[in-house]
Amino acid sequence: MRIATSVFTLVLGTTMLFGADVNAGASTPKETASKLLAESRSARQAANQLATELKNKNADLSKVNEHIASVEQNAANIQSLLSSLEGSAANLNDRQRASLDQTKKLAELMNVFLNNKKALVADGATSEDREAIRLQALGAAKRAELIEKNVVKMGL
Repeated sequence: MRIATSVFTLVLGTTMLFGADVNAGASTPKETASKLLAESRSARQAANQLATELKNKNADLSKVNEHIASVEQNAANIQSLLSSLEGSAANLNDRQRASLDQTKKLAELMNVFLNNKKALVADGATSEDREAIRLQALGAAKRAELIEKNVVKMGL
């Protein structure tokens, strides 16, 4: 349990580090893509930790809410970085633009998973709700992984 808490603290600290300065100096598409990769990795890790936490029958709801907040912050940063990258779309080739469009759709879908998780947490904490939230977290983690792969595929 201590190790999980330490890992969570480390990930949360890293998230705050990247999240605090997302758009500062993101002038080139390559820098923006690099920050986007970091945010998607952080979102994937936080969502996977949330799913792991929810495997416990007596999951701590305060930790669950912290994980959800962390993933939401990553998702907001991803949206912001995608908007920034979209602003430089004139410099992208057709393949890169297609990857960018697909990445934006994945980010929107990840937000749907996050909104569903928030609604489920607000409804209660039955074992069925925990399992549904866990599945939503796994879906968000998968979308974050796909965002990461698409950014790499853009070749920026």
